This record gives sequence, C-alpha cells and structure tokens, in this order.
Amino acid sequence: PEPAEKLRIYGEDLSFTNEEFDHILNRNFAYYRKLSPHNQEIFIARLKYFIEDKTFIIHDDQGFKEMPILVSAAAIQITFGLDGYLLPHFTHIQIYPEEFLRTYPHLCFLEGNVSGKSIRLSWKHFLIGIHIENDGQHVGLHEMAHALYYQHFIAEHQNDRNFRKYFEYFNDDNNEVYQVEQAATAGLYSRNAMKNLQEFWAESVEIFFEKSSVLYQMYPTVYLAVEQILNQDPMLLLKTNGSAEYPG
Repeated sequence: PEPAEKLRIYGEDLSFTNEEFDHILNRNFAYYRKLSPHNQEIFIARLKYFIEDKTFIIHDDQGFKEMPILVSAAAIQITFGLDGYLLPHFTHIQIYPEEFLRTYPHLCFLEGNVSGKSIRLSWKHFLIGIHIENDGQHVGLHEMAHALYYQHFIAEHQNDRNFRKYFEYFNDDNNEVYQVEQAATAGLYSRNAMKNLQEFWAESVEIFFEKSSVLYQMYPTVYLAVEQILNQDPMLLLKTNGSAEYPG
C-alpha cells in the first residue's frame, strides 16, 4: 500500500521572501545560478505563482521548506521559455522520502511518476539529480517533462501555442535515434528511454539540460527539436552567462 499521507501543505499558505528563494536556489539549483539577475527575478516570480497553484503532500514525518521550492523550480526550468508554465492540470505534487511502491498496472518501485492530477517524486533521488549536474539524470526534470507532455496532449488545457507544432519535429526525428541507441552497447540514452515516445521525450529533456553539448554533437536534430519545443538553449545560456532573454 502507498505510504500514508503525513503532511498536506497548501502552496497559497506558504510565504517565502525573495531573499529565501534566492538563497535556496543559489545554493542548490545550477540552472538558476546561470541566469542573469533580470532572469532570476522572472524565475522567482514564476516560481511563486507555481507554488501558490499547488498542494504539496509530503509522505514523511517532516518536510523542509526546500521541498516545494526546489521541486517547483524544476517545472519553472523546463518551461522558462514558454508562456504557459503553471501546468494547471496537476493540482498536487507528492513527495516521498525515497522510492515508492506502485501497484498498477504492475507492482514496482518508482523514483517518480505522473498520474491523475499528481506529480510524484522521490526526494532522495530528486536531490541526487539536482546536485549531480552533468550525468544526464534528473528525476525532477524527467517527471516535469512528462507533466508538460500530458498537459498539452492529454489534458489539452492552457497549451503553449507552438508546443504541439514543434513536438511534431521531435517525433519525426526520434526514429533514427531509436535505431542507433537500441543497437548501442553504451549509448547516450538508457534502455528505459527506448520503451516509448514519452520516455524518450522525458529522457531527452534531462540530457538536453545536463549533457547539452553531447546531445548536440551526437543527435543535433533532436537537440534542435527540443530547443524549439522549450524555446530555450542551455548552451546559449552558458555562452551568454545567463543574459539570453526568455519570454517573461
């Protein structure tokens, strides 16, 4: 059975100062550190709205204020180039101390998943993802990518006008990559990414942010497709020291 809910926190009841946001993000979130001061202000403003829009369920005896801030920051990161960033279909973010049990459609332990109106994450694996910045594995980005896909193609509510159009390019480009990666003994993608388009998409987002230059060198069409879908370029962010402007 699923662990009992221990803490239910309504985002609209949380009150963090800009200084708290900035301190926690600077200490823990590499993407935020790379942004210009102006873009950091936009990031925090979006983060506030996102947190206010969600209910956080902590499946543990205690929670930390870093939990809603950092998990929500993963959503703001991948949507930072988009007009729509609230993922309104998802009303709940559930945080487990470590792997959690799923019973349907089959019994297994998960580090994260998206189901119904909830985004679920293992806090242990989320922290590993944000603190190891270049291994291409980030459960927060992975699950937020699933949520973004679901928001546009399943829920079809508050869609970004270009997301669907550019996603078609991504869909067209992945067939060749599937073939190459399935034949590779040590490829860029994991075996899990070869299961279906949604897993390939979510893992592509992880690699796009964490192994940008490698993805561009190996599969430039995939990199450019993700760049168009998300309307941002992590390599440009590095080159410009965060001064590249995104829609705010």
